[in-house]
Amino acid sequence: MNKSYRSIWNEKVGTFVAVAETAMARGKKSSGGAVCDLEDGQSAILAAYRQEDNDPRDVFRVAAGVGASVAMLFGGSTAWAQNSSMSLCDGGTGYVYKSNSATPTADSGTYCAGGFSGVVLSAGTGSSANSISISNTTGITFTGNNIAFSNGNVSFSGKNLVNLKDGNIAVGSMDAINGGQLFTVSSSASTSISSLSTSAVTFDTTSTGETDYSNITLAGKDGTTIHNVSTAIAPTDLVNKAQLDALSSQIANITTSDNPLFAADGNRATEAAVASGTHATASGAKAQATGANSVANGSSAVASGVGAVAIGANTRATADDSVALGASSVADRANTVSVGAAGSERQITNVAAGTEGADLVNVNQLNDAVTQSNSYTDSVVNGMQGAVAEVGRNAYSGIAAATALAMIPNIDQDKIMSVGVGGATYQGYAAAAVAVNLRVTQNLVLKAGAGSSRNGTVYGANASYRW
Repeated sequence: MNKSYRSIWNEKVGTFVAVAETAMARGKKSSGGAVCDLEDGQSAILAAYRQEDNDPRDVFRVAAGVGASVAMLFGGSTAWAQNSSMSLCDGGTGYVYKSNSATPTADSGTYCAGGFSGVVLSAGTGSSANSISISNTTGITFTGNNIAFSNGNVSFSGKNLVNLKDGNIAVGSMDAINGGQLFTVSSSASTSISSLSTSAVTFDTTSTGETDYSNITLAGKDGTTIHNVSTAIAPTDLVNKAQLDALSSQIANITTSDNPLFAADGNRATEAAVASGTHATASGAKAQATGANSVANGSSAVASGVGAVAIGANTRATADDSVALGASSVADRANTVSVGAAGSERQITNVAAGTEGADLVNVNQLNDAVTQSNSYTDSVVNGMQGAVAEVGRNAYSGIAAATALAMIPNIDQDKIMSVGVGGATYQGYAAAAVAVNLRVTQNLVLKAGAGSSRNGTVYGANASYRW
């Protein structure tokens, strides 16, 4: 069953509304059409619902009229009120409110295809006419102006949303922003990015064009000074100049309070120690360790030999593996230890007694050795002296005995035998001798004798042949 409604002006809402033909109204203030209050519109809806069949769809019919007034904002005209009707969808449960059809007719497909259930507000009969469709399945759709509200989303189908007021830009704001606001932000961001490209510190780039987060190269031609660096705290923090100066001051002015185990004096600028040899060590003003594995310890100490050690002021260890101990000591022969120099010799005191073959002996050990040597020598010499004296005595006695034998005269020419005695003394030693002469023939004579002293007897014999 078709039911007719009419459009009247609602002053309070500022638009036309659809009301039942029986609704009461008063005239519009200016001209044309009737006017109703908001309350009148509500009465019209209630009146429609109170029709004799109490059809709930009457409410949608009246609401469609109100929606038609809204549609005027999207290109509608007074034709909505002057020449319009509402029709039931053919074969559906929806309704179509048409502005160009005063005669209600059932719509069979233009707006109600597929069993449409809802309300359509149409400005014409064609599919291209501006219309508003309200459905519980598709939401609200604005046809012609390409605006769609569907399932919580809004679609403008590629069209612009214009005349949008500036949105509130603040924390928690859910306002939409317009193009002007976005342009301002974009311009500001572009300016900031342009400024960053020339003034900000950026990471280096790898050969493949990727950001190298391990390296930063500053662009200063002669280096770049970084100002306002905070005091470093973590081990990997950058230190500032104040921290570096404090460390330098501590190194330059080492005192016993800084390190009670080391102290040195000298001018760091003009008297620096030098350790130029491989693995060499030098300590002290002007100390020089130039030999490989050498050590120079003391003011102006020099260790130039390989493995040489110079300890003390002005010491010199010039030979390989030499050691110079004490001020001004010189070690110029390989594998030697020197505690002085020519004309400046030193004693080594408090030397313990040596126990091994290659140990150094002290004077006590040397004196003991000399005493033992003297005692042995004396005993040997004394023994030799006794032997020599005995030899002397024997010799002296033998000389005396031989002399005594020689003193006995030979036999006379006309005698056959003779006996003689003799005596002699030599170096205080005396001897006596006796001899027998025997003429065997006129030409052959024999002689035998013996000389005796306290130390022994001397025997002798001879023979002579004469012709």
